[in-house]
Amino acid sequence: MKISKEGVAITKRFFQAIDMLQMQHTIRGLQTFTREHGLNRWNMITLKESPDIRVLKPECLAYLVQDYDVSAEWLLTGVGPMFKGTKHLFTDSNNRTPKGDDSKPSV
Repeated sequence: MKISKEGVAITKRFFQAIDMLQMQHTIRGLQTFTREHGLNRWNMITLKESPDIRVLKPECLAYLVQDYDVSAEWLLTGVGPMFKGTKHLFTDSNNRTPKGDDSKPSV
């Protein structure tokens, strides 16, 4: 199966968000996320390693948006902050803070 470059980018942002949630100690890791949402961890690991040949289920994106305040716009387009709330300083996939924001991101 051929996955579009947009599909691959969405999958990569999904795993960036998972990694960020782990760094922020919101979740322990991918296993926590998969267990909480009844997903197969090995399928997710395979997807992370091969986003160009496997498909991310859309409900996985919904779980991040609903349960962890991840921005749906950022997940789908890569535009805007990674998180909806102001408690998170990281704003894009390059972990840059907003322009004009002198605060430094804390990890």
